[in-house]
Amino acid sequence: MARGIDIGDEVAITATVLRRVSEDRASVSIPPYNFPHSIVDRMAKKGQNIELIGEVTRI
Repeated sequence: MARGIDIGDEVAITATVLRRVSEDRASVSIPPYNFPHSIVDRMAKKGQNIELIGEVTRI
């Protein structure tokens, strides 16, 4: 039975790499948010889908 998402749960979202911002940063698009975010990732390439994993801190 599904119970929803709660604080402390581990979640994952898929983002698409838009471009390299610098040697160690990449600009990514997260579909529900409609604006780019910058992440630290030396290996990401343009067009690649990456999974961002973390814990829920607020709802």
